[in-house]
Amino acid sequence: MAECRKGRGCITLIGMPACGKSTVGVVLAKKLGMRFIDTDLVIQEQTGKLLKELIAEHGDEGFRAIEDRINASIDAENAVIAPGGSAVYGKKAMAHFRELGQVVYLKLPYYAVVLRIGDLKERGVSIRPGQTFYQLYRERTRLYEKYADLVVDERRLPIRAVVKKIILMTGRELPEALKDAEKSAAAAEKKEKSKRIKKNGKRNMAAGKHAVPGPGSHGKLRGQRRPQ
Repeated sequence: MAECRKGRGCITLIGMPACGKSTVGVVLAKKLGMRFIDTDLVIQEQTGKLLKELIAEHGDEGFRAIEDRINASIDAENAVIAPGGSAVYGKKAMAHFRELGQVVYLKLPYYAVVLRIGDLKERGVSIRPGQTFYQLYRERTRLYEKYADLVVDERRLPIRAVVKKIILMTGRELPEALKDAEKSAAAAEKKEKSKRIKKNGKRNMAAGKHAVPGPGSHGKLRGQRRPQ
């Protein structure tokens, strides 16, 4: 486990578009009783334009300059922050995020990102003309690893497992009320599972009593023991 950088108590999630930063971030914030900030929404609110419109108007480099300026000015405390995938190009922004707290890289292999990503233009992905998505992936993963305090491999993990992993790796404690609620939920789930097992057991016994034996091997009926 990496040393918990206190800063202002924030957790910043970085990673490729479609790796689940916003989805994981919302659940993580709820679990820890923290504020959630999606920096792409902050950028759109401050500029009054969609990301794809900013990229079309200012170009890739121009958009990244806007993104870096706005991200570096985010005032947050005890928050989970989910910046866009291109935030790692901004040196000022990344220095600011590290001052605010821990930076966690949500890592996914290339094929998994491709399956999730969808239309790059509609999603507002910042990519240079002529650059392939694989080249973009390779370029960015080096930057994610450079700035990350912690790396969480999301392969084959459901959202709840990713969130739990982040909580453990960052050394965070769940609020007491949530701990109690989770214990109660786990106990209820265990009780319900026990009921289902008992119910299925009784059903199987009843089915065995009313079963009609059929012909088995050597002309014998099923259920009859063969002579030894």
